[in-house]
Amino acid sequence: MLGKLLKYEFKSTARIFLPMYILTIVLSLISRIFITFEDTNITLKVIASISTILFGFSLILMLATAFIVVIQRFYKNLLRDEGYLSFTLPVTPCQHIVSKLISASIWLIISFIIFIFSIAIIITDKIFIDNIVQFFNDLIANTNIDIVFLIFESIIIAITSMLVFLLMTYASMAVGQLIKGHKIIGSIAAYFGFYTAVQIIMAVLLLIISLINPYIIYDSRSIFISIIIFVQIILITVFFTITNYILTKKLNLE
Repeated sequence: MLGKLLKYEFKSTARIFLPMYILTIVLSLISRIFITFEDTNITLKVIASISTILFGFSLILMLATAFIVVIQRFYKNLLRDEGYLSFTLPVTPCQHIVSKLISASIWLIISFIIFIFSIAIIITDKIFIDNIVQFFNDLIANTNIDIVFLIFESIIIAITSMLVFLLMTYASMAVGQLIKGHKIIGSIAAYFGFYTAVQIIMAVLLLIISLINPYIIYDSRSIFISIIIFVQIILITVFFTITNYILTKKLNLE
């Protein structure tokens, strides 16, 4: 049943995301073409400027839409009137949460990839590539950092951070719907409460680590990153549990 939920979720959201991705890439290609030839004609220079501005707006719109849609899908499908239909399906609240989480994560990752790719279309040239290659060569030559492992760690942290954000948002909306008549305000207040708590926890953790070993980032970077990832996994578990418990035991769609 989880597979059917995911299929429905992707089908419903693809109609929003795919045209937006196509628009962003097309505008980046148009901007690149006109930027390449802008020195040959004043009209091309004006068109290049306009297309670049439109491209910038499309990037902002794409990222903003990505976050709004993944949040709106959870709130509308599970916590509003559509929730009556969603929870009559032979599906557990846990499966609903997982389907929303997987769909949201994949769309956010694709949005980030399109963001980087479309910018690369405009700014990438031989000089830029040579500078990037030289930077990594110097980094490898002057440090003992394993680039592959560093990239792997960065990807893991990015994914866990994204999951913390999504589940903290879901938990906030779940808590907010417990407040009759003020669900949106309750959700916003819950989010800021959770966010503040997470920031305090991370600050205290960093303080403790720095007191134990002030140079841990340099001496044992992998241990430091592993600790951060471990804490994020705990936060993911906590926010998922809160959301699942409320949707299972305390759901209020009125």
